[in-house]
Amino acid sequence: EDISELTIQDLEDLVKSLSEFDDHEVETNREVLKEILEAWEELRNNNSQE
Repeated sequence: EDISELTIQDLEDLVKSLSEFDDHEVETNREVLKEILEAWEELRNNNSQE
């Protein structure tokens, strides 16, 4: 899957898809997802400059 252009919704869906636990519901926090997405974009931009 191409993850070069992730959106917050894409990231939330990816996180939720990781759960294989029947006894634990996965919850996401939009603010945390936003921070992760911003960090991902910064890393991607730094790597493209090298």
